[in-house]
Amino acid sequence: MDLPEEVMMEILTRLPVKSLLKIRCVCKAWCGLIKSPSFIDMHLRRPGNNKHVMLKRCIEHENQTVISFHSNNDEAEKSLSICLRPPIEVTWFYHRNLEAAHLIGPCNGIVCITDGMDIYLCNPATRELRKLPPSPFGCPENYRPMTDGVGIGFDSSTNDYKVVRILYWEPIEYRPDRQYQAELYSLNTNSWRELRDVILPFYHCFARCNLLFQGRFHWRAWHALAQPCDTDCILSFDMRAEVFDVIHYPPSCVGDLGLVENKEPSFVSLNDSLALILCTSLSEEHPAPPQVIDIWVMMEYGVEESWTKKFSLGPFTIGIRRPLCLWKDDKQLLLESRSGRLISCPLLPDELEAAELKEHDIFESSTLLEGRIYAESLVSLNPIYMEEEAIIE
Repeated sequence: MDLPEEVMMEILTRLPVKSLLKIRCVCKAWCGLIKSPSFIDMHLRRPGNNKHVMLKRCIEHENQTVISFHSNNDEAEKSLSICLRPPIEVTWFYHRNLEAAHLIGPCNGIVCITDGMDIYLCNPATRELRKLPPSPFGCPENYRPMTDGVGIGFDSSTNDYKVVRILYWEPIEYRPDRQYQAELYSLNTNSWRELRDVILPFYHCFARCNLLFQGRFHWRAWHALAQPCDTDCILSFDMRAEVFDVIHYPPSCVGDLGLVENKEPSFVSLNDSLALILCTSLSEEHPAPPQVIDIWVMMEYGVEESWTKKFSLGPFTIGIRRPLCLWKDDKQLLLESRSGRLISCPLLPDELEAAELKEHDIFESSTLLEGRIYAESLVSLNPIYMEEEAIIE
């Protein structure tokens, strides 16, 4: 019995990417349907469609960087121990520092991975990998290029995936001046262009702390040229308007010098709002001081006066290195311990007063972690006129 195409699409969009890749071989009609932009978009937009915990870990004693994917199941007690697909071993940056390879994004199932020099786009669900071409723009004489921040996003007005890169030219011989530049990569054209008319703030970005939210990419940053001192803030880039902006932290989160002192921040999306997670040490003198976790939510995006503290957890005696991401539909917070272990904490209102950190011993050795919530997709890294991209084994 032949089903109408709209009924077939409704059925197939409920399947995970792995199953869809297999059934493309059933017939040409199914293959054409699954590869069509309308189906890919419909599959991507289905609520709650196959969200996973994505962890990047650097295993120092094995000289190895691995990206693994774990269940986001709300019911399974040991869901983090379930590895959903073969892990991706990051072998592309072995000639440099392992810890320098960072996760950027994700965006519609596409993850950007960079060590500050080379930049790769990866769709873990389809196992596609694309190395971005080098920048064609030159460097001033007696300077060397340094990548300061990388972000990824989707521009719906042009149906294009973009990667923004902030560079500065560092003098080979020390001088107190730096020249900043921003470049934008287009997946549709597989090329870079300079953002010449964009006002670029003189901010230094922290690669680990980043978030794509409502079409804008956000970095933890500090103003490198601020007077009389550096100033911590959130730097954002609008992928559609192609402009930078600055968001300041809640006033109570910064010290007299404008810095987020004794805190390790992270950004997440909480109930469709931009949220700031701060892990604060309660003592500067104690070698392993108790720590508290505060979660601030910007109730109206871009309005700094709307920052509201929603949660305050702790104090905890287990050493926390940094927050990672929210888990189980925002009911749990995942963190990295100082020993490199994965730990979690409940965020349910009735559990906050007695909240305890739980250690998840799912790795055989201590690691350096980065974590994101990843939603798989069929989005291709290979527009039809490009050369074929690499396939991750």
